[in-house]
Amino acid sequence: MTTRPRREGEIDGQDYLFVDEETFRNKIKKNEFIEYERVHGYYYGTPRQPLMRWLTEGRIVLFDIDVKGALQIRNYFKHNTLLIFLAPPDIATLKKRLQGRDTETREQIQKRLHRVDLEMEKSKLFDQVVVNQDFDDTVRQVKEIIKKRFYMMREV
Repeated sequence: MTTRPRREGEIDGQDYLFVDEETFRNKIKKNEFIEYERVHGYYYGTPRQPLMRWLTEGRIVLFDIDVKGALQIRNYFKHNTLLIFLAPPDIATLKKRLQGRDTETREQIQKRLHRVDLEMEKSKLFDQVVVNQDFDDTVRQVKEIIKKRFYMMREV
């Protein structure tokens, strides 16, 4: 769930649940999130109810969240969490990718770049770091890491 504006092509309920800030803050007060964080000027969070349902169904849940949110998830699910940090090859490549998406203003890109040092520092707390040089190779590496961990957990 997020308070940021929907980007072109995004679908509410599929890409994110898009809500206004007041709605989001009310959900915080009601403890409806497993994790949440204000990132790049907007709130992002993981609603508790669907996550708990999926876990009860035995699903493996994959998150695409910021570093602080990931660490909150680990604190909540200590023994059932695998944190994989996707690192940019370098700052210049990251900047070029952000600009190439053409979804954010120059100011928004600067906010994202300003946070890189924090994210890189927090990546040291993750189980694995994958450098996202090539998309297909990154996907392959992440799948291998997940499969390896999944099979290890099944054997326990």
